[in-house]
Parts: sequence; structure tokens; C-alpha cells
Amino acid sequence: AEIKPLRVIDILLDRRLEAEAILDSGCAFVAISKACWHNLGSPAMVQAALNYENADGVQSKSLGLMPDFRLRINHFSCILQVHVVETPSFDLLLGLPFFAHTACHVVHERNGDVDLLLTSPMNGHIWRVPTKARSPPRCSECGEHHRDERRPQGQGFCPSRNLREETRQSSAH
Repeated sequence: AEIKPLRVIDILLDRRLEAEAILDSGCAFVAISKACWHNLGSPAMVQAALNYENADGVQSKSLGLMPDFRLRINHFSCILQVHVVETPSFDLLLGLPFFAHTACHVVHERNGDVDLLLTSPMNGHIWRVPTKARSPPRCSECGEHHRDERRPQGQGFCPSRNLREETRQSSAH
């Protein structure tokens, strides 16, 4: 069985922060990581916590909801309700509400390319947006994308941290 990587798009959050958004039409909500929310200056959110179950079966609760959050994808923009979640392995997850709000169609090409057709709810204009395969998750230590294939999601491995530790140990001798 062939396994395809998750698809992502580059997105501009609230007109100021570039992020990578995972596309997941099977998810019941749109979510942003607490780290991205913080990098945006911790915009106001309402206390509308959502109980949900992660793909690994762990029960979690969102920290709150940003009811009118602006997203920009190339020249296409929309406003969605976005839940803030504590420690996901993504910047932004675009779930079913995004797909429904944009009347999104996913186009799979024979050459492996995957594009989105997004319809503006304001004027009905259709935008074609290319996707890309997801990068390795960002390291919680340094924020960079790197992967240690021996550990799931690159957990516990940070070349920057390892280099700092090796340098510190060398100077101690």
C-alpha cells in the first residue's frame, strides 16, 4: 500500500505571521497552536473550550476560541472560527469548517500534484491553490524542521541542542 504525505499550504495568519497549515477534512474544527497564537501577540479569544480526541486517542481540551480570525492564502482570504490548542505538532490545522466555508475541492493530478479549488464566499470567485508535502514537524527546542528517523515526530532530537551540549562539554575540559 502506497502512503502519501500530509498536504499543507503556506498561509498568512491575521495579516502578519506566515505559517504552514495542515489540510484535514476529517477534523471537525480549525485549530492553531498555542505557540502560533502567542507569536501573534495572544489575540483575544472567548472561553469556549472544545473537548476533542486526538488521532492517538488522547482526550484534550482547547484553550479557547478566536471567533473571527483572518487567514490569507495567496490572494484568497477568509475569516474562520479557530480553536487554540496547547501542544499540537502543527502551526495550523484546517479542518472541515475550512473546507465547507470555502466550498473546497481537492484536485489530485496524475503527476502527484495536489491543488485546492477555493470559492470565495464573498464574490464566488474560484482560486486554485497548490499544496505541498508536509515538512518535518518543528522542533520544540529550537523551532527548526529536522527529523531523527529513530524517534517518532523527531521527539527528543535537536541537532542545535546536541551541538550546544557538545560545545559546553568540550569547554568544561
